[in-house]
Amino acid sequence: MRNRRRKRIIKRNSIILLLIIAIGFAIYGIVRTLAIYTSSAETEGSLNIGFWFVGAGYQESTIFIADIIPSNDYYEYPISVSNNNGTRAADVDMEYTIKLKTTTNLPLNYYLYKKVNSTTGIPVADIYTDGDNNNYRRIPITEVETPSLSSNYSILSQDTDGTYYKEFVYVFGYDNNKLIINHGNMTTDDYVILVEFPNSYKTVVGYQDLVDYVKLNIEAKQIID
Repeated sequence: MRNRRRKRIIKRNSIILLLIIAIGFAIYGIVRTLAIYTSSAETEGSLNIGFWFVGAGYQESTIFIADIIPSNDYYEYPISVSNNNGTRAADVDMEYTIKLKTTTNLPLNYYLYKKVNSTTGIPVADIYTDGDNNNYRRIPITEVETPSLSSNYSILSQDTDGTYYKEFVYVFGYDNNKLIINHGNMTTDDYVILVEFPNSYKTVVGYQDLVDYVKLNIEAKQIID
């Protein structure tokens, strides 16, 4: 009799233990899902990517965009372009171009702004002010379009690994139609890439575990009179 009672107690305790474990896994899954949509990309965006040129050249860097959530706010990714390496400065004037090439895993919008000392004469719609009250002027960028086989236009390109990218390129129309960095002084141009994940996607769970990559290309050329 005692053995039967003991077996019933053991069986009951085993069932309770299994239920506790199942509830624990369920809670973990819920917390993990919520964490995806409550985490912040500020850590990723707070790192400044610096490029420096003491002569003509080409440099590339990759921005890893993760833990980004749909929001009414922008995520900031600062970058800088210098005509020196900290000890040596370029002895020629250079012009440079900025190109962004992004994966299309997430429905993100990208904007490029250049830091300015004064906003005089700049349309209000082209001004962005960050949390430290630094002012930036919007730099126009446009999507590069490649003709497809159907004679329509596609903004997607494919690399050697088979990954599809959406490509943006800087549109001339600022600083006398060129981005110029003059020699003579150690100079740094500061920019910020604003990434927008529209809040309208907040209820779309299919984007929870996805990340996006941005390949940032900068090419500097010597100005020849």
